[in-house]
Amino acid sequence: SPDNNRTLWYSIVRGYLEYLGIPWTIWDYHGGFGLYKEGSAGLFEHDLNVYLVRSLGLTAPPQTEFEIKPDSSEISIYDDYYGVRIFESSNSAGGIINYYYKTDPAEGNNCIIFTGSGQYGNVGFNFSPDRDLSYLVNGGYVLSMMIKGNTPGSMLDIRFIDTKTSDPEDHPWRMRYILDESVVQWDNEWHELNLPLSSFEEHGSWDNEWYPPIGAFDWTRIDRFEIVAEHHDLIGREFYFDEIKIYDPDAVGIKDEIIIHDFHLGQNYPNPFNPVTTIEYSIPVNSRQSSVGTVQYPSSSIQDRASGIEHQASSIQDQVPVSLAVYDILGRQVATLADENQSPGSYKVQFNAERLSSGVYFYTLTAGKFKQSKKMLILK
Repeated sequence: SPDNNRTLWYSIVRGYLEYLGIPWTIWDYHGGFGLYKEGSAGLFEHDLNVYLVRSLGLTAPPQTEFEIKPDSSEISIYDDYYGVRIFESSNSAGGIINYYYKTDPAEGNNCIIFTGSGQYGNVGFNFSPDRDLSYLVNGGYVLSMMIKGNTPGSMLDIRFIDTKTSDPEDHPWRMRYILDESVVQWDNEWHELNLPLSSFEEHGSWDNEWYPPIGAFDWTRIDRFEIVAEHHDLIGREFYFDEIKIYDPDAVGIKDEIIIHDFHLGQNYPNPFNPVTTIEYSIPVNSRQSSVGTVQYPSSSIQDRASGIEHQASSIQDQVPVSLAVYDILGRQVATLADENQSPGSYKVQFNAERLSSGVYFYTLTAGKFKQSKKMLILK
């Protein structure tokens, strides 16, 4: 319905229910009956439908124009679940796509199975909002994934698709990498791929008709990532995917740990949850207090995979006072998940909310001068 009609309807019905003493709720948070402007990315600080929020008798925080900023750290696309602000955008083309396949994942509890699709079916990951990957491309970041296939002779495309603008000459351009047996063996075993973003090649665009590549692909406005049956159908063929991420291969491995260069607080998963959820965060290395040595670390480039490349490693001595706490919507602390000095590295904490009621809660990471909060939802 038109936005002004919907806003007026909510105001009248909400007011009448309150007049009669009847509690109320609305159907969506996002979506056609939600709190956000139609067609937006649904960002709380940028996309709220302020008039609708006011019609519900609520107060909307100040809204600002969203500005895409270049990503500068690792992006998890799939790790048992979709990554933060990444949504399903697949086309099974008559086949099967299961994002929570539990038989023999490479890591964790789930992997993705893609099978039986017609040609051009795809496993899709929609970035919302769009992402600027230009810094990562120029910085030597790689797309990494675990992959398994069961049929020799098969081919797949993996590709990034940029955002179609209002320019009538612009189209959703593709940047792709072809996966065949020169890259990975389809022997029904898991293999790790590390493909530099800079090694992807422009492919063109399908926009109701085919447009050949003209050098117009824009790494600053990436709409989605896809795994595609571009070359043939997948009848009788099975492919599995896990641990899909974009990361810096120059982050040096020491004792199976990764040297982290930035603080990071991840979105809890699953979310909403009942009663247990997982929160991940990272504490960076203080390079001024680290001694330097040399280790062997596998290269991410195809040519150098066998030999490896020397990188600088750090001996981690320093610790940071870390606090991770959970608060209710009134700001009352309801749980302490961490309160100690911690060494640089990646951490994973489970939070059991069995004793808490349904509702919105916040968790806050404080580490030195770093402080960040995120929202989570308990549904019982």
